[in-house]
Amino acid sequence: HRYPIGFSGDTYMEWSTLQFQTYFTPTAANVMFYWSHDIGGHRSKHDTAAYDPELYLRWLQWGTHAPIFRTHPQPDPDVERRPYGYGLPISRYMGQAMRRRARLVPLLGTALREFETTALSPLRGLYIDWPSLDGAYAYKDTFLFCERLVVAPVTSNVSTVTQLAPRTVWLPPGEWISTVDGSASLAGEDGLVLVRNYTLWESPVWVHAGSMLPLSPAVESTNAVGFASRPSVVSAAGWEVWLGSARKGEGKDVSAGGANSAS
Repeated sequence: HRYPIGFSGDTYMEWSTLQFQTYFTPTAANVMFYWSHDIGGHRSKHDTAAYDPELYLRWLQWGTHAPIFRTHPQPDPDVERRPYGYGLPISRYMGQAMRRRARLVPLLGTALREFETTALSPLRGLYIDWPSLDGAYAYKDTFLFCERLVVAPVTSNVSTVTQLAPRTVWLPPGEWISTVDGSASLAGEDGLVLVRNYTLWESPVWVHAGSMLPLSPAVESTNAVGFASRPSVVSAAGWEVWLGSARKGEGKDVSAGGANSAS
C-alpha cells in the first residue's frame, strides 16, 4: 500500500497507555505517520479506573490532534464511547474535542498533501524542526502538528483539591499563542519552558503567531451526517487567524493580543 496505517494494538484502558501513546506517536512518526489508536483504549481489566470518564475525555482531547481519530473498544456493557452517554458537564467537553477535530480536517488534509512530496509527517517530534535544541528532545510527549501547532496533551487526573492538572511544556523559538486563553508567549533562541495547570475542559495547544488555519465550519446537528463530503460544508470552509503581537489583518478579536478569527 502506498500509505500504510500502523495500529498500536488492543491496548488497556489505563492512564499509562495514554501517557505512552502521546510519546510513542511522534517518535514513531520518524518512520511512519499513520498510527491509529483505539481512542479510550480497547480492553479493560474490569476495574473502575478503566471506565473513568476523565480518562476517556483526555484521550479524546489527545485524539483531536492524532493522525487518525477512531474509537474501538471490545464488547463490554460498562464501556461508553458516545459523549452523550455521560452526564454534564463532561459530555459537553467530550463533544467539544470531537467537533474541534472535525474542524481541523482541512488543516490536516493540507499537511497530508505536503507529506506526499516532503515526507515530513504532519505530526512529529519537535526535534525534527529544532534538532540543535535540548528542549526539543527533553519533552517527548509534546509535538508539532500540521506545522503550526505545538500540542501538549494532558495525561493525568486533575487534583481533587484544585480540580486542575499540571502540565510542563517546551515551546520552540518564536511567538506562540495559547488556544486555551489567547495569551502570547515569546520563546528565545533556546526555547521556553512553561508550567501550567489545566481544567477538565482545557487542552493545551499553542499556535505559531501569524498562522492562518484552514477550518471546516462548526459541526451542528443539521450538517453532521456525511459532514466531510457535503458540498455545502466544503464551500463554507474558513480561516482561523492567530496574529499575536503582529496585529495585522481583519477579523473578530477572540482575546487581546491573541487570536483573530475570520471566514
